[in-house]
Amino acid sequence: IARPRRWTAVNPCREIRIEKGEQAPPAILTLEQCKGLLTAAEGEGLAPYVAVCLFAGLRPFEASRLDWQAVNLDDKEIRLEAMQTKTGRARVVTVGDTLLAWLKAYKWQPFFPSNWRKAFDRVKLAAGFGTPPDEKSELKPWPVDVLRHTGISHYFRKTGSYGQTAEQFGNSEAIIKNHYQGRVNSEDTKQFYALRPTQKGAK
Repeated sequence: IARPRRWTAVNPCREIRIEKGEQAPPAILTLEQCKGLLTAAEGEGLAPYVAVCLFAGLRPFEASRLDWQAVNLDDKEIRLEAMQTKTGRARVVTVGDTLLAWLKAYKWQPFFPSNWRKAFDRVKLAAGFGTPPDEKSELKPWPVDVLRHTGISHYFRKTGSYGQTAEQFGNSEAIIKNHYQGRVNSEDTKQFYALRPTQKGAK
């Protein structure tokens, strides 16, 4: 405030409201893209990482901090500690039959190997994605959390439960209602959960 100073007792900007434009719905992968990613991940040693992100909806940094001690294959669950999650709250993720098949096939292969970045770039190419694309490239940029968004969409189609989906993926029911219902059809979901390892897995 120009001199002579007359100090205000309240923040003059507190009543300002900035309108936000409509947000685009979360990007999800097609069934063919899922197949391509999983097949490429097997060849690159990233099958466990892609599987937990795609079928359990783990966020990239959650999967990067995951180790096999947190995976209980007998009881079909993965425990994420508070320091591993976005919300800062621990959660237990149920391991379905599809993810169980992938984890058993590649048991003890690391979730986040030292060559992860270069290997994952090659995996993404299998689904037509590149980072970053140039003007002459036909590759699309990799959507943020697209594996998680795909997994949530199929899980909700399979269960039809807002509460169960919210608990499984660490979201609110409102987020599930606003972003994930009706994103995929029943036939694609059936085929999604029928995806199984094509290789013998880690020795």
